[in-house]
Amino acid sequence: MDYKRYKKGLILRHDIDYSLDLAWQLSEIESAIGVTASYYIQLTTDVYNPFSFSSRDMLDKMLSNGFEVGLHFDPMSYGKSLSDRNLITQLSYEIERLSKLLGTEVKSYSLHNPGSFGRYIRTEGMIGAYDEEIFGDDKYFSDSNYTFSGKDPLEWVKKSHERLIQLVSHPILYLTGRTHSFEEPLKYMMQSYYVNLDKYLHRNWLYRKEHRG
Repeated sequence: MDYKRYKKGLILRHDIDYSLDLAWQLSEIESAIGVTASYYIQLTTDVYNPFSFSSRDMLDKMLSNGFEVGLHFDPMSYGKSLSDRNLITQLSYEIERLSKLLGTEVKSYSLHNPGSFGRYIRTEGMIGAYDEEIFGDDKYFSDSNYTFSGKDPLEWVKKSHERLIQLVSHPILYLTGRTHSFEEPLKYMMQSYYVNLDKYLHRNWLYRKEHRG
C-alpha cells in the first residue's frame, strides 16, 4: 500500500477478520488473473492463529506471489481505556512481531473497526490505511456487512483512473456463499474449525482408535 508513489489507481485492501485460509484462496484467484492486493492479518484474534505451521505456509506463498502482508491492528484487544500513546506502543510491538514472523519488513497497517472503537490511531513512519490521503468519503469505500455505503463499486473503480481510490474487501463475504448474511460464513467457520480440530486430535492414539474409518 505504498500509495505515496502514485497519483491515481485502485488500492485493493483485504482485512482478514475471520479466516486466513480464505484469504489465501482469494490471493490464488487474484494471482491467476494478474491482480495484486494488500492483505492485513490480526495477531490478537481468537479466530485464527497466524503463527501455526499451515498459516505460515500460506503467508509465505502469498508473499512469494507478490502480495503485501500488513498488520490488521485491533485496538479493542487492549481496551478502550488505553491512551493513544500506549496503543501506538502496542501497534509498534505487533508490527515488529509480524515482521519477524514473515521474515520481511511490515510497511503498513490497517485498523479493525476503528469506527466502533471511536479513535483512529496513527503513527509516524508507517503507512496507515486510514491516512488522510487515501481515506475519506471521496477516496474510500468498503464492502463491510455486505454494503458499499450506497456507492456503486463499478463506478468507484472507474474513478481510480483519475485519482487514488481505496477499496476494502473481506474474503469471507465472497468465498462462503452468495447470501447477504453471516449464516453461510458462520457455517463455513464451524466446519473449518471442526476439520482442523479433528486433524489435531488425530495425533492422539486413543482418538484415532475411537474414530477409525
